[in-house]
Amino acid sequence: CMENWCIVPADNSLWSPVSHGLYNECDNRDPDGFFDNTEVDPALEELCILNEAEDIDGCVTDLQAFLDDGDDADDVVNDIVIEDQAATFVDDLAEGDPAERLEGWDGPTLSDTNAIAIELPPTITVSDEEGPN
Repeated sequence: CMENWCIVPADNSLWSPVSHGLYNECDNRDPDGFFDNTEVDPALEELCILNEAEDIDGCVTDLQAFLDDGDDADDVVNDIVIEDQAATFVDDLAEGDPAERLEGWDGPTLSDTNAIAIELPPTITVSDEEGPN
Protein backbone atom coordinates (compact mmCIF):
# COMPACT_ATOMS: atom_id res chain seq x y z
CA CYS A 1 0.00 0.00 0.00
CA MET A 2 2.99 2.33 0.37
CA GLU A 3 3.95 2.10 -3.30
CA ASN A 4 2.17 5.38 -4.07
CA TRP A 5 2.89 7.44 -0.97
CA CYS A 6 3.85 11.02 -1.57
CA ILE A 7 5.45 12.74 1.41
CA VAL A 8 6.18 16.42 1.96
CA PRO A 9 9.68 17.59 1.01
CA ALA A 10 12.47 16.03 3.10
CA ASP A 11 13.51 19.35 4.66
CA ASN A 12 9.99 19.72 6.09
CA SER A 13 9.39 16.09 7.02
CA LEU A 14 9.18 14.48 10.44
CA TRP A 15 10.89 11.43 8.94
CA SER A 16 14.63 11.00 8.80
CA PRO A 17 16.26 11.50 5.39
CA VAL A 18 16.70 7.71 5.07
CA SER A 19 13.06 6.95 5.88
CA HIS A 20 11.88 9.78 3.66
CA GLY A 21 13.89 8.35 0.77
CA LEU A 22 12.42 4.89 1.33
CA TYR A 23 8.78 5.96 1.42
CA ASN A 24 8.54 9.07 -0.73
CA GLU A 25 7.00 8.03 -4.05
CA CYS A 26 5.89 11.43 -5.35
CA ASP A 27 7.53 10.71 -8.68
CA ASN A 28 5.83 7.32 -9.01
CA ARG A 29 2.81 7.92 -11.22
CA ASP A 30 1.98 4.24 -11.74
CA PRO A 31 -1.49 3.46 -10.39
CA ASP A 32 -1.77 0.94 -7.60
CA GLY A 33 -2.55 -2.50 -9.05
CA PHE A 34 -5.30 -2.99 -6.49
CA PHE A 35 -7.51 -0.66 -8.51
CA ASP A 36 -6.93 -2.41 -11.83
CA ASN A 37 -9.92 -4.66 -11.25
CA THR A 38 -12.96 -2.47 -10.67
CA GLU A 39 -15.44 -5.28 -11.25
CA VAL A 40 -17.29 -6.19 -8.09
CA ASP A 41 -17.63 -9.88 -7.41
CA PRO A 42 -21.38 -10.38 -6.80
CA ALA A 43 -20.60 -13.10 -4.25
CA LEU A 44 -18.65 -10.63 -2.11
CA GLU A 45 -21.39 -8.05 -2.32
CA GLU A 46 -23.97 -10.68 -1.39
CA LEU A 47 -21.88 -11.77 1.60
CA CYS A 48 -21.71 -8.19 2.86
CA ILE A 49 -25.46 -7.75 2.36
CA LEU A 50 -26.35 -11.04 4.08
CA ASN A 51 -24.24 -10.08 7.09
CA GLU A 52 -25.91 -6.65 7.19
CA ALA A 53 -22.73 -4.60 6.82
CA GLU A 54 -23.54 -0.91 7.18
CA ASP A 55 -21.39 0.25 4.25
CA ILE A 56 -21.73 -2.37 1.52
CA ASP A 57 -19.23 -0.72 -0.86
CA GLY A 58 -16.67 -0.32 1.91
CA CYS A 59 -17.27 -3.89 3.05
CA VAL A 60 -16.68 -5.24 -0.47
CA THR A 61 -13.50 -3.18 -0.90
CA ASP A 62 -12.10 -4.26 2.48
CA LEU A 63 -13.16 -7.85 1.91
CA GLN A 64 -11.41 -7.99 -1.46
CA ALA A 65 -8.21 -6.58 0.03
CA PHE A 66 -8.22 -9.16 2.83
CA LEU A 67 -9.01 -11.99 0.42
CA ASP A 68 -6.05 -10.92 -1.71
CA ASP A 69 -3.95 -11.38 1.44
CA GLY A 70 -5.34 -14.90 1.93
CA ASP A 71 -7.83 -14.26 4.74
CA ASP A 72 -11.13 -16.12 5.18
CA ALA A 73 -14.15 -14.25 3.76
CA ASP A 74 -16.58 -15.16 6.55
CA ASP A 75 -14.13 -14.13 9.26
CA VAL A 76 -13.37 -10.84 7.55
CA VAL A 77 -17.03 -9.90 7.02
CA ASN A 78 -17.83 -10.85 10.62
CA ASP A 79 -15.02 -8.57 11.84
CA ILE A 80 -16.22 -5.74 9.57
CA VAL A 81 -19.78 -6.03 10.89
CA ILE A 82 -18.61 -6.09 14.53
CA GLU A 83 -16.44 -3.00 13.95
CA ASP A 84 -19.36 -1.22 12.23
CA GLN A 85 -21.65 -2.03 15.17
CA ALA A 86 -19.11 -0.82 17.71
CA ALA A 87 -18.53 2.41 15.78
CA THR A 88 -22.27 3.05 15.51
CA PHE A 89 -22.73 2.32 19.21
CA VAL A 90 -20.02 4.82 20.15
CA ASP A 91 -21.41 7.42 17.74
CA ASP A 92 -24.89 6.96 19.20
CA LEU A 93 -23.59 7.53 22.74
CA ALA A 94 -22.54 11.02 21.74
CA GLU A 95 -26.10 11.93 20.81
CA GLY A 96 -28.98 12.32 23.22
CA ASP A 97 -28.98 10.62 26.61
CA PRO A 98 -26.15 8.06 26.96
CA ALA A 99 -28.02 6.21 29.73
CA GLU A 100 -30.91 5.65 27.34
CA ARG A 101 -28.53 4.28 24.69
CA LEU A 102 -26.98 1.88 27.21
CA GLU A 103 -30.31 0.40 28.29
CA GLY A 104 -30.27 -3.34 27.73
CA TRP A 105 -26.56 -3.36 26.94
CA ASP A 106 -24.90 -6.47 28.26
CA GLY A 107 -21.44 -5.08 28.74
CA PRO A 108 -18.80 -5.81 31.32
CA THR A 109 -20.01 -5.45 34.86
CA LEU A 110 -18.21 -5.39 38.13
CA SER A 111 -19.02 -8.75 39.70
CA ASP A 112 -16.30 -9.04 42.31
CA THR A 113 -14.54 -6.14 43.88
CA ASN A 114 -11.24 -6.49 45.60
CA ALA A 115 -12.60 -4.68 48.64
CA ILE A 116 -11.22 -5.61 52.02
CA ALA A 117 -13.79 -6.48 54.66
CA ILE A 118 -13.31 -4.26 57.68
CA GLU A 119 -14.70 -5.05 61.09
CA LEU A 120 -15.51 -1.91 63.01
CA PRO A 121 -14.89 -1.77 66.72
CA PRO A 122 -18.11 -2.11 68.74
CA THR A 123 -17.82 1.52 69.86
CA ILE A 124 -18.35 2.74 66.29
CA THR A 125 -21.82 2.51 64.81
CA VAL A 126 -22.70 2.85 61.16
CA SER A 127 -25.44 5.32 60.39
CA ASP A 128 -27.45 5.82 57.21
CA GLU A 129 -27.65 9.51 58.03
CA GLU A 130 -25.53 12.07 56.27
CA GLY A 131 -22.41 13.24 58.06
CA PRO A 132 -21.73 16.79 59.20
CA ASN A 133 -22.14 19.54 56.62
